[in-house]
Amino acid sequence: MFRKYKKALFSSDKSCWYFQQNLNNSKLTTIYIGNLSFKIREEKVWEFFTKIGEIKRIITGINRIDFSPCGFCFIEFYNSRFSKFCVLNTNGLKLASRILRIDIDDGFKEGRQYGRGKKGGQLKEDLKQLQKLSRFIKRRG
Repeated sequence: MFRKYKKALFSSDKSCWYFQQNLNNSKLTTIYIGNLSFKIREEKVWEFFTKIGEIKRIITGINRIDFSPCGFCFIEFYNSRFSKFCVLNTNGLKLASRILRIDIDDGFKEGRQYGRGKKGGQLKEDLKQLQKLSRFIKRRG
């Protein structure tokens, strides 16, 4: 039952097409992990994903202004088998009571560890602020 649910979840995912196109690419060893808790330590992420395969390095996403955690990271494995297995089998699992979003990635390039939002964090945070502001304006309107 869980496998059928996971396959349905993955097949409706936006990254599914990209993943299927690159399934045989042996160079894709990096994954993107989103929706991490801001308070989670790198050691906890390392411990969780070491069970899947041998990790080369973890790059934690940070705010480019105050260098605080941003809620995402990149994990580079030594072998592409581990990255593919991770995307197929751990996407949607919980870590520190947050549902993880895991996608295959082209590879880490310097500068991608910083958030791209106006305040240095993720763009998602900026959108949430705009939504709160628009709700407030509608109520007062």
